[in-house]
Amino acid sequence: PPRSTLSSSSAASDVYKRQEWDQAIKHFQKENKLARNTGNQNLVAWTLFNGAEALVQSGDLVEAKDDLEEAEVLLEQMGDNVGFLAVQRVWGMYHTNAGNFGKAVSYFEKARKMALELGLPSDIADLDYRMGEMCQKMGDTDSARIHFKRSVNTFRDIGAEAEQRRSQKALDDLDK
Repeated sequence: PPRSTLSSSSAASDVYKRQEWDQAIKHFQKENKLARNTGNQNLVAWTLFNGAEALVQSGDLVEAKDDLEEAEVLLEQMGDNVGFLAVQRVWGMYHTNAGNFGKAVSYFEKARKMALELGLPSDIADLDYRMGEMCQKMGDTDSARIHFKRSVNTFRDIGAEAEQRRSQKALDDLDK
């Protein structure tokens, strides 16, 4: 990809990590435009679902839905299983925020199964974290605790300290 796409990607990643969703959305939209102009369909799909995650986090489910639908089609056509897994995870987050917990579970379980098959422990741990969040929103503290504990353990096992702390905090906050 062109150098400007790479620098935009880095900027988008930085604001995303800081959870500055409005800025992340702007960066992913800019990156998506560049990807479309260069014909890079893989990057188009990845910017769509990353941007959709930022949209979900900011509460804009309408635009997130459109972006997820487009990304899902592109990734399936390309056979990009890792990207497709990520779209399923974001769909789970989308449905959690929309209060459609049955659909959220279905998407999270599909993504978790794919992560297991692909051997992606960080994705497995993140999905456990996301399922814990969903259970917490449903008021199911016992199930949330199970998912957060699994997330803590997996992140610890792979040495992902920041993610382990995030999961541990969520677990600790259940008792407050």
